[in-house]
Amino acid sequence: LRPLTLTYLTFFQALFGSQHETLCTSNTCFTFHMEKANFSKAHQSCTNNGGQLMTIRDKHEEDVLKSLLSRIQRESHSKPPAFWIGLKLHKKDCVVHGKPLRGFKWVSGEEDSSYSNWKKNPPLTCTTDRCVMIDYTFSVQDQLKWRARGCGGHAFYACKFYFQGMCQPLALLGPGHISYIAPFSKNPQKSRMNLLPKGTYSEITCSDQQSHYSVCTDCEINNDSVLCSCKDGYDLDEDAFSCRIGDLCRPDTCEYQCVMGVSGFFCRCPHGFHLDANLRTCSDIDECQLQTCEGHGCVNTPGSYKCPRSCKKHCAEERCQKVCEGNMDSSCSCPDGYIEDENFCVDINECASNWCQQMCKNTFGSYECSCREGFVPSTNGKCIIKAEDGEVSSTPATGFVKPATKNNPMKSSSVPAGAFLWVWVVVAVTVVITIFVIRLYVVKKQRNRELNFTQQPASPVENNQC
Repeated sequence: LRPLTLTYLTFFQALFGSQHETLCTSNTCFTFHMEKANFSKAHQSCTNNGGQLMTIRDKHEEDVLKSLLSRIQRESHSKPPAFWIGLKLHKKDCVVHGKPLRGFKWVSGEEDSSYSNWKKNPPLTCTTDRCVMIDYTFSVQDQLKWRARGCGGHAFYACKFYFQGMCQPLALLGPGHISYIAPFSKNPQKSRMNLLPKGTYSEITCSDQQSHYSVCTDCEINNDSVLCSCKDGYDLDEDAFSCRIGDLCRPDTCEYQCVMGVSGFFCRCPHGFHLDANLRTCSDIDECQLQTCEGHGCVNTPGSYKCPRSCKKHCAEERCQKVCEGNMDSSCSCPDGYIEDENFCVDINECASNWCQQMCKNTFGSYECSCREGFVPSTNGKCIIKAEDGEVSSTPATGFVKPATKNNPMKSSSVPAGAFLWVWVVVAVTVVITIFVIRLYVVKKQRNRELNFTQQPASPVENNQC
């Protein structure tokens, strides 16, 4: 292991009484933040201050974090709670138990690392965002254990900042006060800083109450004026004091996207691709190797994959074996028009439910309606009287059925039950009216006969004269 050269920079009042605790090595600073946030806000807080969520890419970085947490433990006599690190599984990426990072990626965009310290394997998933936090246990040797959880929870977090070097603190030649604001902080530090990351801003108040300021950078003093310059690969910032790394991204630097960071550039791949070992080109991820389609046939495409559409179940007999997926009974089902009977699917006889008005023929998974002579098929399984100048159609009216379920043993056609009731009401009313008209006609004719009979004159009597 590399030797640890650690210098504590900032104050620590109590675990919940200060904003953060800071620890620096020769070119890196780590801050532990004691305000809770979800993963997204924690990541944003680190990047807004010029850093990133903590990465633990090797045992050296883990030992640095242990030193920071041990100090908190000793100073506060409290156990630091779980906290976020910058490791995340994005939606549509899959958990892979065979890899050190289990398919997770560092949000800093850096390449995958071979070191990990999982408490237990994260659950297999390709459909949800998952983030990693660390449980810190002071009393055991293996103190920092990783575990995956949802990204919306709230927890403390640790940030990491890269610097090109450290500066020595300023020395006052007379009465006064110096306050320092580190590049990753908005407020002055409350304790003495033994080393200053480059970019640290200092405000000096002398005995004459005049304020002066200084920036930790590479400067030369010439005739009472400050001339700042930067090393090769760095550009002088707009404040004329601090240096920023030059833009190293060129059109041919990365295959897809080049991103500038605090310590240099890194290449980023689009979704569905991974960074190659040369850290510049990208290769497609074969999602089909991860059993993404659960054994139903998978087609790998550039940056994605396709699962085949499921086929509609079919049975050409009165009784067929159930179709099951996996070993669970709940995954078994039957084609439309069939009902489960133990391990089989049995055709439903719709004709027994009188779905047709006149004649019905049961078929496998469905049924057909037809009409007697003198009638022609209409919609919804009904028959209508054939017009005098029309032709009798031999095409049966076929019923359409919905899928049968365990709770609905009969298939349902598109013919509503109320339609048949309406037909019978119309027929009954027609018959009643016809009988009434015929009876009215007969009664009227009989009355006319009786009236004609009563008005007929008597026959004259013949007079016989002798």
